Amino acid sequence: MGQLAASRSQNPVVQEFGNRMVQDHSRANDQLMSVAHQLGKHVSTSLDAKHRAKMAKMSKLSGPAFDRAYADDMVEDHVMDVGEFRKAASSADLRAVREFASQTLPTLESHLQHARSMKQQVEQGGGQGYGNWGGQSQWSEQGYGNGGWGNNYNYGGQANTCPAY
Repeated sequence: MGQLAASRSQNPVVQEFGNRMVQDHSRANDQLMSVAHQLGKHVSTSLDAKHRAKMAKMSKLSGPAFDRAYADDMVEDHVMDVGEFRKAASSADLRAVREFASQTLPTLESHLQHARSMKQQVEQGGGQGYGNWGGQSQWSEQGYGNGGWGNNYNYGGQANTCPAY
């Protein structure tokens, strides 16, 4: 969906956030696939039905309507992700999953903070960038450049990534 944000929005805040999601979630999905491979688990790289429907709906929107829907979705998804990763970091059965969740959680928390900021700016009609996010170098300097993640991981059996989400 980050790729969709970069192409459907004319708002630089939304475009920047979408590009960051593509980068971070792709990196984290690679990390997840490595963990799953080490554990002998299969990782699906396709979206589940819920996310396919969401993508189909979002792909019909553009401009400010897209921006509002995308910002709402990113806040909602990252609230859920942070909760799931907190739980996994402390109680997943497999140590590797707990470690992956613990390592990824700070990035997801940052994504949530930035998603909320993006939503507020979109609602106010703003689009001048994050200011304190400010691009790749500042993002990395703040320690957020170590990967983000989608919200489709099933900690019990088959792992599902959320590609470029």
